[in-house]
Amino acid sequence: MNTVDEILDYAIDQEQQAADFYQDVAQRAETAGMKKILLDFSDEEKNHKKIRQAVKAGERELTPEQEILALKITDYLGDVEASENISYQHGLIIAMKKEHAA
Repeated sequence: MNTVDEILDYAIDQEQQAADFYQDVAQRAETAGMKKILLDFSDEEKNHKKIRQAVKAGERELTPEQEILALKITDYLGDVEASENISYQHGLIIAMKKEHAA
């Protein structure tokens, strides 16, 4: 990736992949509450995608945000598979790890 457009295209694609992932896992959620949380995560990723698309189109500028303290919680969590009947705890771990990787 060499250009700003290439970087933004990559970021846009990653946001869509994350939204699709949460949507897919939501369909296999153990409870209605977990399904709702995962669908909310998917909606949040779709919003991130729209922001990056607006930046690429020149409709919005990215500005420095307030610095966020990294607690490194994901460093201490084991790997979890997005299996059928995913529990609330496993859903949150998956979401945290995906956000950390992004």
